[in-house]
Amino acid sequence: MGAVKYWIDEFDIDGLRLDAANAISVDFLRELSSFSKNLKKSFWLMGEIVAGDYRSLAHEGCLDSVTNYELYKSLWSSFQNQNIYELSWTLKREFSNGGLYQDLALYNFVDNHDVNRVASSLKEQANLFPLYGTLFCVPGIPSIYYGSEYGVYGKRNDHSDYELRPAWEDGWSESNIGKDLFKEICRFSKLRRESEALKNGNYCELLVSYEQIFAFSRETDKEKIIVIINPAQKKKKCILNNEKIGNSEWIDLLSEEKFIARNNILEILLQPSWLRILRKL
Repeated sequence: MGAVKYWIDEFDIDGLRLDAANAISVDFLRELSSFSKNLKKSFWLMGEIVAGDYRSLAHEGCLDSVTNYELYKSLWSSFQNQNIYELSWTLKREFSNGGLYQDLALYNFVDNHDVNRVASSLKEQANLFPLYGTLFCVPGIPSIYYGSEYGVYGKRNDHSDYELRPAWEDGWSESNIGKDLFKEICRFSKLRRESEALKNGNYCELLVSYEQIFAFSRETDKEKIIVIINPAQKKKKCILNNEKIGNSEWIDLLSEEKFIARNNILEILLQPSWLRILRKL
């Protein structure tokens, strides 16, 4: 506890990441939570946990959040394998009405220091864009591993994971995909920061189709967002038919295009390897 007090007093740290948190005594984690929050009310404790029930550590009086490895697996492999059903299943299981972690802000990621860089895992680099867009639109806390905002590569091998943690290179930002990806991630982050629905809204699936079109809503009393994802390398037409839509007008927060829905139906064209983030007007 003395170390935590020193770090708060001397460096004004805002929180801690606890490695292998499931191997730490829950009684100690509760004591750490109480101690640190008495020193700094907003102090944030996040634990690494690979498997098991996330609620065992992330609950009142213990950790504030834990790593969401279940969603991590569904995110990258759904785009790699063009199987959006996997992502749909995980999001419903975790965050839908009655979901296991509906009221938890889990720590979401697409790669980190222990797993392959996501740019090395995808068959189509273009899918980095809707992948990161999805990361910033689903429930939870989005995080970026250094360098991955520029599409940096890195894979584990049988003997080492050294390639996952290269030294920083200024040239990363000069690559074509690096410049574009960084720009779009900044846009996704800004949209989420300015949207109460994307930060705190409930989650409801609207569509998952055999054509690999995936749509869901995030909603609060004051704002309604619909996210539509197209992981394919070609344009697709999406028809949403849901009573939540009604007669309404929407604006795409990325393109600023406007769309009108009638009788619960919204028709919209999806660009290849991209997504729509629609806000109800």
